[in-house]
Amino acid sequence: MTESDLIELPVIEYGKAIRSEHLTHGVLVVMAYTEAWLRGVGCIPMHGKMEDAATAEISRAQLWTWAKHKVQTQDDKLEVTEDRLRKIVAKEVFAKKRMGGKWLLAGNLVERMLCGPTLDEFLTTVCYPHILTTAYAGTVIPDSNFGEAPVVPSRL
Repeated sequence: MTESDLIELPVIEYGKAIRSEHLTHGVLVVMAYTEAWLRGVGCIPMHGKMEDAATAEISRAQLWTWAKHKVQTQDDKLEVTEDRLRKIVAKEVFAKKRMGGKWLLAGNLVERMLCGPTLDEFLTTVCYPHILTTAYAGTVIPDSNFGEAPVVPSRL
């Protein structure tokens, strides 16, 4: 192996680089890590690998960038939009919320991070205020308000 081999980028055939399944997988990684982090877990097993904040950050930044630049998924030629990301997040929250944990809060935060006007500096910075108190446990974000800003008790 030479020095030039180390910096040579792989060539990925068109149609295999940005696909709908990659979009969904990226959202799932961000969601799963955010939900775990909100419960105080710093790394999670996912698809046979241990994922941590770095993986979630890369996925989050990539998804946000794809939406802002209106990239198309190559398999179906659909634009990556904020609405498309919201639908994937909502579907995942709906599927996972019965498991307990912090899926409703994670879904709300992930949606805001992926669809916000600016890229948040760090996922953990957005989540940090929500682990500092137990007032966020339970139904702070009722099902009927999913997709809207969370209702934060004024006494905090």
